[in-house]
Amino acid sequence: MDLSAIGPFVPVPPLRGREAEIDVLRDRLDAVRDGRGATILITGLAGMGKTVLIEAAGHLARERAISVFHGVCDVAGQVIPLAPLLQALVYAPGAPVDPPVLRELSRSPDQRFWLLRELQEALERAALHNPVLISIDDVQWADEATLAALGTLTRQLATHRILWLLSARSGEGSVPARTALSRLEAAGALKVTLGPLTGAAVADVTADLLDGTPDVALLRVVARVQGHPFLLTELLRGLREEKLVDVSGGAARLTGTRIPLRFVDSIDVHLARLSESARAALQMASVLGRRFSAAELATLTGGSPAEVFGALREAMAAGLIAEDGDRVAFRHDLVREAVETALPSTVRQSLRRQAVEVMLRHGAPPPDVAELVMKVAAPGDTDAIAILRRAAAETGQVSPAMASVLSRRALDLTPPHDPGRGPLTTETLGYLTLAGKAAEAVRLVAAGTGDIADPQAEAEARLRLALLLSQYALADSAEQCRRALELPALSTALWIQLQISLALALDLLGDVAGAERATESAAERARTSGDPADEMLTLFARASLTLARGAWRQSLDLLGAAIARQREAESAEAARVWRLDVWVAIMYLRLARVDEAIAIIDAGIRDAQREGVAVHIRNWSVIRCRAMYAAGRLTDARSDAEATIEMSDEITADEKYGQADHLCFYIAGRVALHTGDPDQLAQARRSAELLLGTRESPSAQALGGWLKALVADADGDPARVSGIDVRLLDPLARGALASSSPRTHADSAVLTRVLLNAGRRGDAESVVTNLEEFAARNPDFPFLECAALHARAVLDADPDTALLAVARGDGDPRPLVRASVLEDAGRLLPATRADEAVPLLESALASYTRAGAERDAARVRSLLRARGVRPAAAGPRSAPEWPELTESEFAVVGLVARGATNREVAERLYLSAYTVNTHLRHVFTKLGIHSRVELARIAAERGMPAEPG
Repeated sequence: MDLSAIGPFVPVPPLRGREAEIDVLRDRLDAVRDGRGATILITGLAGMGKTVLIEAAGHLARERAISVFHGVCDVAGQVIPLAPLLQALVYAPGAPVDPPVLRELSRSPDQRFWLLRELQEALERAALHNPVLISIDDVQWADEATLAALGTLTRQLATHRILWLLSARSGEGSVPARTALSRLEAAGALKVTLGPLTGAAVADVTADLLDGTPDVALLRVVARVQGHPFLLTELLRGLREEKLVDVSGGAARLTGTRIPLRFVDSIDVHLARLSESARAALQMASVLGRRFSAAELATLTGGSPAEVFGALREAMAAGLIAEDGDRVAFRHDLVREAVETALPSTVRQSLRRQAVEVMLRHGAPPPDVAELVMKVAAPGDTDAIAILRRAAAETGQVSPAMASVLSRRALDLTPPHDPGRGPLTTETLGYLTLAGKAAEAVRLVAAGTGDIADPQAEAEARLRLALLLSQYALADSAEQCRRALELPALSTALWIQLQISLALALDLLGDVAGAERATESAAERARTSGDPADEMLTLFARASLTLARGAWRQSLDLLGAAIARQREAESAEAARVWRLDVWVAIMYLRLARVDEAIAIIDAGIRDAQREGVAVHIRNWSVIRCRAMYAAGRLTDARSDAEATIEMSDEITADEKYGQADHLCFYIAGRVALHTGDPDQLAQARRSAELLLGTRESPSAQALGGWLKALVADADGDPARVSGIDVRLLDPLARGALASSSPRTHADSAVLTRVLLNAGRRGDAESVVTNLEEFAARNPDFPFLECAALHARAVLDADPDTALLAVARGDGDPRPLVRASVLEDAGRLLPATRADEAVPLLESALASYTRAGAERDAARVRSLLRARGVRPAAAGPRSAPEWPELTESEFAVVGLVARGATNREVAERLYLSAYTVNTHLRHVFTKLGIHSRVELARIAAERGMPAEPG
């Protein structure tokens, strides 16, 4: 590792009045050196000493041989995505990320996602070699991409030897900035708020700066700044420079009664003491932003390089600016703001316009000048519009949220009826949909569709928006499709895709008939088009809807035809955009073809990681979460669920949870009901209420109702079940289960028991009847007959019917479903048939134990003890030396203990990096540790886990 990041040892300068804060920093730096990472938020009003405290932390870190990387957020740099992180981690001496790597990533279709992954990977490698301090100052001015990255990286790297030190002004910053800081604090970041200095600290600072003990009169004067560090230092420097204090014999005495000019208007005083050329240069520089180059300033002022360098040297000597790499920077934004504010507004605007031209002339990228452009541009300014559009295009891959702001500003500057408004509107909609800003995109469509002269372009924009809205507002998604379909002269391929998107939204809304009409319309058009891609898409949609309608054999036939057409249309855009292999995996899960589904999912995750499209990785992770639950791999299911929700926070900007999150909340709740984890059960209760309150999604409400009933039954409170409509509970209340639903037909037996416990026998009978009729219509699927027999056995308390269910369920690849059938069969058998019951219960116990379903296993152990059998103790699920871990956790530990990074583990085990991180958090909790250093120590003590094959 390049040790230049550590730097030479420099003694910690005195920092008066912040002893408690310094102690906190020392403790956390010692902890990170010992292997425990953390995040600290330093807050306070402007001038309270946040930057000075960060500098002190850097000194303390270097004293401990901790690598230090520092970045600063700049109000003028908010349009440059990830600028402060790149400053700290790419361009600083000894930085862990190589610039050539970033140039390679710039060709990725999802640059921001993979840039974050590269930053994470580089920091993991750096922390494996040496503890790291990363400090970011003035986070209130961070761009949205940086805010999202800080949330992701602090969470994903929590197990590493990294201390994050972030500062922000109290009460300032954008809503996204304040939200991001609140989330960090809620996630466990330590908040340190700097207030005014105490009287004793003010006296100490006075003695330090004046080199003498202050007398009473002097203390009365300095007390008037009320402990504000910045004002205090300005006052003391003014008193000293203007000879208003006398220092002799170790004492500082006040000799004048007037307030120093420096304090009255400290910045003006500084400027007034400069030469006229230096003062003018500094005022010019203030409009270029906090950081600028000498060449840019020379062009803006019209002076020669020698004159500019002389002015800059003079300003540096006055302490107003300092060198910052190959550029120059104001020492504090308060200074720059004061200098710029002192300019008359008309002069300031004129200088800003000149600054834009200068920066472009010197090759500044459009994102670097976009902030200035937005300040000075007037409606109709074609140059400004062009700059903002270029800036949006260059920014879009890293931060579509920032690109949407730039593009929207360009649109606002474009006059009504200008022919350029149409393309700009569609560009802005594209950025908004990529950023997940559904509500803003809807408003723009409503206000701006009249500007889009091309119906095809408008329809494409509405389709993109509809697909986004399908995650948040199904009715709005359907409406966007309908509005687009009303437009004239659409291409056949686009018209078909709109119909299919409409069908998907209607299906999730519960309008099965409407979904079928839209699908049939699309199918009819596809048959006449002769394009395999069109027919392929409609065949997949028909297969999905036919499956949901309950005609499973016909659905499989359609699915086979769709797969055949997919091979013919492999290069078609529709095959790539619609991710049709996702549909196949979902349908296989509905048909209990779990192993086939997992094979498709693993291949899909590998492809998505290779393509570098974040949303595709998330979509596959959602389906994998469901597949892991079906396979009885509860820890994996929970880890995938948590990881997907975290990924959703990173990818989208919409505040509402979407369909993917709903499914993950549900799966995590089901896992908690199997394991009995108290904290996870509490979260399941909250998730149930959240899902029930999702008025725009009937499918989410149904999941919430079912989860609430299960939690109430687990709590032994059947009264809470009585008020839930059976139509929310019965998986077949709509006639069939949609492919997208994580519910299963096996739920009917559990629901029957829950309803009986709540005294709702009539509802229980209707649930069983619905399932029996459905199974009778699909006799080719034994697991359906098993589910129907199981539910009937529970309803009638009939052990012989339960034994029939056991026989029909033999070979079901879903271990928890099999275990539930075995458990009920063993429970229902009378005491006189214990020889039959005990083996069934022991088999159920073994399945539950392997799955980690401890709450279920405890229930079966009680049944066995009631029959006079003492169950054997459960064996380890991974290895004797690591009894706490599941097989998946053991596999992750085996690689991490050998120094693998999260990405390397993810690639070896075909997981997302988010899932790896979630597994590690669970491992750390189980082992009672906080870092990889401690994990490596335990591995050395217990024996290194075998490396996964």
